[in-house]
Formats: sequence, C-alpha cells, structure tokens
Amino acid sequence: MKNTILLLCLIIAFAVHGQEKGLYMIKKSSKRVEFLSENKRVRIKTTDGKRMLGRFQILDDKTILIDKKVVLIESIKKVRYRPLGLSILSTTIKTAGATVAGMGVVLLSVNTKNTDNSHSEHGNEGNFIAPLLIGVGAFYYGIGALLHTPFNSHKNSRWNYQLSIPQDSIAKSVVR
Repeated sequence: MKNTILLLCLIIAFAVHGQEKGLYMIKKSSKRVEFLSENKRVRIKTTDGKRMLGRFQILDDKTILIDKKVVLIESIKKVRYRPLGLSILSTTIKTAGATVAGMGVVLLSVNTKNTDNSHSEHGNEGNFIAPLLIGVGAFYYGIGALLHTPFNSHKNSRWNYQLSIPQDSIAKSVVR
C-alpha cells in the first residue's frame, strides 16, 4: 500500500511538472487542436511575405524565435511542419529513383549502338531491361516527390494560434 501511494505521488508530480512549451493550433470550424512542441522543425510564412524555415523556440506568450528572427504570433500567416527524417527519406528515394532511371537510359543508349550485331547471343537483354529500369526509377522518383511535399499546412484563415508556456518558465523569465 505504501509503494502504491508513493508511485501515485510520483506520477502526479511528473504530470504537474511535465507541461511542455509549444504551439497550439486550434481549427476554427471544428475546434480540433494540434500541438507542436518547442524545437520542432517548421516553415512559417508571415503576413508581410517573409518565409522562415527552422526549429522554433518560444520567447514569451506572444513571440517565437525561428532562424534567429523574432516573429509575433499575430503576424504568422501559415505554419507547416515536417519531420527531418521524412525530408531525408524523401531525398534518398528521389535520388535512388533518378539513379535507377539514369542507369536505364544509359543501358538503352548503349544497347541501341550494339543492335547491328544481331548475330550475338547476348545482344537483346538491354532492350527489355532498360525500359523496365526507367519505369521503376520514375515510379520511385514520383514517390519521393510526393513525400517531399510539405504536409499539415495550417493557414491563419482556418486556424487560431496560441502559445503554451508553463507558469514556472514565465516566473523564471521575469526573475532574470
């Protein structure tokens, strides 16, 4: 019983101190809420047309810092986020697809030069494999391009932005 009470107290203590800084995005029509924790990679477009890409940090309840530039929460026009792993994966798939398609083009061009030697035993395999390589490479490049498009575009016409700051961090910033 004593261990259960101790465990319960620890869980409550972690829950009380576990609130993290972040950006709440609340959809105006359905009141759906999405949360971006601090230091996530985002792309922001402001109302004056500036675009910034980087990890964001919360300075206070009205401003964030992205790419060493201070942005007011009211001046944000659009927020997009995409994990770094997805960026790396999409670039890798696109590169692999372009490489495979390029090998198919090279094989096709080499094989068309050797078509006048029609009496050889191994002269026509490239005619079948080259278009297959080009098709597979184009398919993989297309998948990589689809993964590269930014997801989760949150425009300020449909979403409200609100910063979440734990009360302890506000008190610490006032004391400094």
